[in-house]
Amino acid sequence: MLFDLAEKASIRPTAWIRNAVYKALEREYPSAMYKEAVAKDEAAWRASVRKRVEGRIKSRKAPEDSE
Repeated sequence: MLFDLAEKASIRPTAWIRNAVYKALEREYPSAMYKEAVAKDEAAWRASVRKRVEGRIKSRKAPEDSE
């Protein structure tokens, strides 16, 4: 069922779950608290992506340095 819902929304199943969780949290918590949590989550995501990119750059440079 999850795969069907995600396919209908043209997103991955994990993205569908994340969106459903965010909607539930938005309903349950005060707006200010929810927005603060979303901002922290987005900052953590950006940091994770940045570190992943930096790691890939380092791993590509490593073979070049050993030559």
